Amino acid sequence: MKKSVKGWVVLLCASMVFFITSVYFIIPKAAAITLPFRWNRVPLQQKRALVLQYFGTPADSSVRLTDKWVAPRNNGTYVLKINYSNDSIAQGYRLYYDYKWYFLEKEYLLSQDEGDE
Repeated sequence: MKKSVKGWVVLLCASMVFFITSVYFIIPKAAAITLPFRWNRVPLQQKRALVLQYFGTPADSSVRLTDKWVAPRNNGTYVLKINYSNDSIAQGYRLYYDYKWYFLEKEYLLSQDEGDE
């Protein structure tokens, strides 16, 4: 095999390793670091009125017993969903990051707490 072909194969392998490392390790860690400030602590076991006072108006509350907040960023969107009990008490949440970049679209679950069910 020629040296130039070996060089291209090594370059291709190194690029694939970097791509896989960034998709499965670097992007989720960076998303967790750049999380919106108030979303670091979700007030569970609190009334819905207090949660709305803390986070503001939800982007979507069309689903019964669930509120959804959205924070768009350059390459993706942070999404926070809070589930309530029938008494309007926050029972659990899911926080994830929708990453979009050219052909790559991936959803990363950053944290969740289903609460006491």
